[in-house]
Amino acid sequence: MTNPWPGQSAQFYRNGTNEGTLSGTTFSITTSTNDVLLLAPSGTTLDTIGAEMEQPLTELSSGSNGGLGSVLPYNVNAIYTNGTSFSTGGADGGHALSATLLGASQAFNGTTFTYGPSNAPDAFSNQTVALLPGSFSSLNILAFAVNGSQASQTFQVNYTNGTYSTVTQSISDWCVPQGYPGETKVVTMSYQNTNTGGE
Repeated sequence: MTNPWPGQSAQFYRNGTNEGTLSGTTFSITTSTNDVLLLAPSGTTLDTIGAEMEQPLTELSSGSNGGLGSVLPYNVNAIYTNGTSFSTGGADGGHALSATLLGASQAFNGTTFTYGPSNAPDAFSNQTVALLPGSFSSLNILAFAVNGSQASQTFQVNYTNGTYSTVTQSISDWCVPQGYPGETKVVTMSYQNTNTGGE
């Protein structure tokens, strides 16, 4: 990721433990599933970070999957373990992503995406997602469309000062990549799971 405080070091906390400082124009951070990572200008205490966050740190480290994902507004069951039958959800109502093929997370472009809990709401559609505070030069989104590609989708980022910005991005159907500008294939899967428990 790009250092959000150019020319300064960043204080780095992992799961509430001070990991020291990070320096340079970019940071490379190895993560594990359900890690809660916090960055602030060098010298900032964990108590100060907690006092300035809208979402209390205790909520970020609790919940069904034990990490930041526990506060995400999941409303789609998109990932199922192999052999699981389901009548609710699936990415397109009858098929789902395989938890076996996906694993727990996927790294892309300096961002590690940790998937939501399998066999439960683990993805979202048409939701507002709260982001941790900070200053960033880009936002990576892991997305796919179902039942056909979705052209010219609008994403809006709201800022704490009351302003916002929007970006329009087309998203390929999960089975038929279109190679839209700004789109990158991050994961390739050899099969989908079916609602009868098949692959």
